[in-house]
Amino acid sequence: MNAPADYEAPHAISNARVTFSSGESRWEPTGWVRNLTDRQYRVYGLDLSSLGLEQGVYGPPRTGGVTFTYRWGP
Repeated sequence: MNAPADYEAPHAISNARVTFSSGESRWEPTGWVRNLTDRQYRVYGLDLSSLGLEQGVYGPPRTGGVTFTYRWGP
């Protein structure tokens, strides 16, 4: 049985990705965002409440970036 301190409410994490590609273009820029809604959620919990300790590891905050792809050759 899980301890009450280990309970994590159900949640969903949304990611987004947009890529632009035109015909035979060698370049392909992509913009992306992880954890779009910037939700704070626990991915791991350790209940040591008998010792007066609880530990939680949380998922990363919203992050985003741009990736460029270049295709060599014909």
